[in-house]
Amino acid sequence: LFRSPLPELLGKTPRQAAAEAGKEPARRVEALIREGEAASRQPDASAAWTAVRAALGLAAPEPIRSMRPLEEVPPLRWHRVVLEGLEVDELRALFLMSLDAGFDLAAARAAEAIVSRSDTTPADRWEAYGLLEDRAATSVEKLEIIGKLRELAKTLNANDGMLDVAELRVRLSRADEAGIMRLLGHLQREHGRDQKVIAALAEVLGEAGVDLAALAAQSAAGKMPAGSAGLPV
Repeated sequence: LFRSPLPELLGKTPRQAAAEAGKEPARRVEALIREGEAASRQPDASAAWTAVRAALGLAAPEPIRSMRPLEEVPPLRWHRVVLEGLEVDELRALFLMSLDAGFDLAAARAAEAIVSRSDTTPADRWEAYGLLEDRAATSVEKLEIIGKLRELAKTLNANDGMLDVAELRVRLSRADEAGIMRLLGHLQREHGRDQKVIAALAEVLGEAGVDLAALAAQSAAGKMPAGSAGLPV
């Protein structure tokens, strides 16, 4: 990668471009890395761009201090804004704007700040934890966040059906048969008429390779032996 000339860098390799400090090729390679860090949808992709910066010998960018980041800071630099001390309204706006614009790194940083503060609303934390669950790197982290979302669902009197589906996806990945059976039973009892939840459930089970017809038949028969219907054991 570092040895291949790129049209975006005026025909230079990334190493050659990075070495020309203060010149157009160096500015272009910095812009490519900045965009990659800001716009990558997964944490490992953002981290990979940061590693590219280090491999090219480029200094880490300085944090940006602004009390009105949406007005004063370009969107591709929102992930560098210092969040401590921001008013709640500014923090919420930064989170929502970053999320809508697809700048997941900035949105995730804002989400982490939102859930760490005591002056944010349950609705704010609900939205923030939703993003953090999606970006969590491990199943343990995902389950911890889903647990926090369940507490918020009680406070907000929110439907927890989609949380059941999210947890089921994690339990399937962990081959947790007891957890899978518990969630399927709860979904059937509490959300069997919710078409949105049922559609999401079908999608998750399909992704896991579960035989939905066999699952339905055995559920109707009142039994679900270990490993049946394609469930992992």
